Amino acid sequence: MNNELSSLLLQIIGLIIVGLFAWRIKKKRYAIIFGIIFMFIINFVAQVVIAGEGPGAFAGAFILPFYGVIVAWICVSLSLKKENKVKEDDSDEQQKS
Repeated sequence: MNNELSSLLLQIIGLIIVGLFAWRIKKKRYAIIFGIIFMFIINFVAQVVIAGEGPGAFAGAFILPFYGVIVAWICVSLSLKKENKVKEDDSDEQQKS
C-alpha cells in the first residue's frame, strides 16, 4: 500500500472515530471540539508524517477539521433524534397501559 492510500485510509478511519464519539457523547459542543482537534491531528499524521508533506497537508489542515465538524454535527443530531423517538415510543406505551 502506497503512502497516499495509507494517508487516505487513516483520514477515513479518523472521520469514523469522530462520528462514533459524537454519537456516543450526544453533546454538540464537545463533539465539535473533539472533531476539530482530532481531525487536525489526523491530518498532521496522515499528510506530514505518512504522505511526506506537500500542499495536501496545508489544505487538509483546514478541510479535515471542517469535515470533522460536519460529521460530529450530523451524528449528534441523529443520535438525539433517535433518543427522542425512543422516548416518544416509551411514553406512548405507558399511556396505552
